[in-house]
Amino acid sequence: MPEQTNVAAPATAADIMRPPLTTIEQEGHVAAAAYLMKHAGATALMVVDAWTDLPVGIITETDIAHAAADGKDANSTRIYELMTTRPTGIKTTTSVCDAAKVMTSAHFRHLPVVGDAGLIGIVDITDVCRALLEPAFPGCPPEWPSQSAVRLRIPPVPSRMEAGVMTQFTHDTAPTQYVEGGGIRFAYRRFGIPGRPPVVFFQHFMGTLDDHDPALSDAFAADREVILFDNAGVASSSGTVPDTIEAMARDAITLIDALGLNTIDVAGHSMGGLVAQEVALARPELVRRLMLVGTGPRGGEGIGALPAWVAELFTRKYERQEDMWLPILFAPTETSQAAGRAYVERIVARPDRDTAVSDQSIAAQGAALAAYGAAKDPRYAHLKGLRLPVLVVNGSDDIVIPTINSYILQQFLPDAELILYPDANHGAHFQYPELFVRHARIFLGG
Repeated sequence: MPEQTNVAAPATAADIMRPPLTTIEQEGHVAAAAYLMKHAGATALMVVDAWTDLPVGIITETDIAHAAADGKDANSTRIYELMTTRPTGIKTTTSVCDAAKVMTSAHFRHLPVVGDAGLIGIVDITDVCRALLEPAFPGCPPEWPSQSAVRLRIPPVPSRMEAGVMTQFTHDTAPTQYVEGGGIRFAYRRFGIPGRPPVVFFQHFMGTLDDHDPALSDAFAADREVILFDNAGVASSSGTVPDTIEAMARDAITLIDALGLNTIDVAGHSMGGLVAQEVALARPELVRRLMLVGTGPRGGEGIGALPAWVAELFTRKYERQEDMWLPILFAPTETSQAAGRAYVERIVARPDRDTAVSDQSIAAQGAALAAYGAAKDPRYAHLKGLRLPVLVVNGSDDIVIPTINSYILQQFLPDAELILYPDANHGAHFQYPELFVRHARIFLGG
């Protein structure tokens, strides 16, 4: 009777994978990925969407090395610019031989391991080679992978890099486009991923397309479209700036209709927040959710009536004119001014610049602000008409539209929540861009 021989069962992904799985958000910087890899002892990280926490890709040490060789700055390059999207995954029961075949056929060095509860680990090529070289390894069959091999295409939310879904543009590269409406040629920039309602940004007094913060718009564009625009008469848009906030809102609605938008989310800063409120009042079916930053209600405290020392800040001339925003948007503390300098560096990075605001634009906007602030109603009855969810954000000491106005908005709006950031002035969201984006995502997803 022939002697029976015990043959070792082939090793599986469960035997060689490396849990726990370390993840990082796709909007993070490459420097953060390198830090996590070092301290987690990992050669790769799964990249997840900050909104859903679903996987959208994988970034490896090789990706980071290539970026460094190409001269990319790890502190400014985003993970979604380097990651491999829609990685091929395997199951815990997938044999090492089949994992090796997947790697060689798809040229992957890392494979996510998927269990019943989702992502549970990762296998890299070193793990596979070590298992294949084990003396007790029974060897791979002549034809592999076997029919029982499992190759999973992980279905993430659309990533920025996915052809046919994403736009290849960022804040600094999106072209300035034009659309006609109501006899006005509106300038705008549009980028990001279609699907969710786009976020339309409404700009502040004397602001242009270039004064929006890339740290905000690029973060939002990771999972939705972003639209920046010059309203009628501002910078690259034709026409003249009207001298009432209500007329500015009508112009903004004309642009939105010209773009064929039926549902939008809105982020309005300062004067842009005033205009955004009037848009939502005039077209309640259009605006789904409203984010108001550094702004106030019609007839609010000190709106359009700046103290002389604050008004003077808007008239100062600088060698680099964007530096005017340092005392206007940021607190005088060292930490706030450092954040302000970082913001200015971000907004001057784009090589092709928007047209400067005209004297007519500045004068009309000033008149509109004064008229809006003078329309006093202690009951703020008009705010009852804004029945949509509203997120109110401000700094702890806003010198342009005093912070008390944010409290007024929260108290009189039917459905509003309020966030105040410490050591911050009129541009609190520019000082805390990552925190603001996180808060905004929670709010927009509610």
